[in-house]
Amino acid sequence: MSHENPTAEDHESLLNAILALTEAGWRKASLNDQVEAWSQLVDAVEVGYTMTIDDYTNDLAVREWLERVQPMLTPMFRASLAARLSPFDERFRTATVEPQTRMPGAGPGWWYRLPRLLIDELAEDAQRMELAP
Repeated sequence: MSHENPTAEDHESLLNAILALTEAGWRKASLNDQVEAWSQLVDAVEVGYTMTIDDYTNDLAVREWLERVQPMLTPMFRASLAARLSPFDERFRTATVEPQTRMPGAGPGWWYRLPRLLIDELAEDAQRMELAP
């Protein structure tokens, strides 16, 4: 049965997911804050991420948090989150490429990609580490 409005079960799944991630060592954050952080990172990647490779891979962890929270949610919230993330994920894939070698601090996910537009410190790091294709 499909719900138009979130149920108590939907909200409880989200609260439990955030608690589980917090207990696993992730910074406590709301789902909306994490989606917004991913949106802002995608914006930054499209115009040229200016900080270091360490800052960049640290910032990418927001997408890992979102990936980890998804299976803990009810089907309604999972579908809602997937719909919210889809346009940002597509923009990110378009604005990035797979690095030549593994980025330091990178996890296993598809989101550990290198911006096509490399500028400032990230460009220097990518060149030094031979990451750019």
